[in-house]
Amino acid sequence: MVKRLTFQERINVVKYAARHGNSGAARHFGIAATQVDSWVAFEKAGCRELYDPAYKSPEITEELLRSIFSDLDNGLSLLQACIKYGFKNTGNLSVVLKKARSGKPLPVRRGRRPKNPRSRAPDPLDEKLPEIKPGATRQELEELCRKQAGLLKAFKEERECRVDLLKKFEALVHDSLKSSGGR
Repeated sequence: MVKRLTFQERINVVKYAARHGNSGAARHFGIAATQVDSWVAFEKAGCRELYDPAYKSPEITEELLRSIFSDLDNGLSLLQACIKYGFKNTGNLSVVLKKARSGKPLPVRRGRRPKNPRSRAPDPLDEKLPEIKPGATRQELEELCRKQAGLLKAFKEERECRVDLLKKFEALVHDSLKSSGGR
């Protein structure tokens, strides 16, 4: 099982590795030595992986793949390629390279597909109102007012429904706490 570390713990691992070596830090914190190696390499390269939780993998294009393959052929290590091209770790890059070498299509969307995609009904509040044109006729202005009134009515109804649902939820929680002896 892989041990999950917070960002502050990752920083502590890198600092510990600077004093006691990467393998010593791996033994001390109970994580893989390759993970410590990559964190130290990212820290030395000035990448913000240890500090920034938001990560988006780079967009994979044919040009990017060609340049990665040429750099790897010229002696660049996989870890150095990760740092240079913005991949989070060597695992992500190696999967991309394996698929590219085998000729399989690269994934456009990551993760699994939803089991049962549902179509959503259009929200009346998302409807955009037409702009008022200079020199609009009275009839056009009245039509615009009717549309605005309809949207306002839909907005009020939705807000009232949300308030009613919130009240019902609060009552359920209150009854549940009362019956269970809490509070």
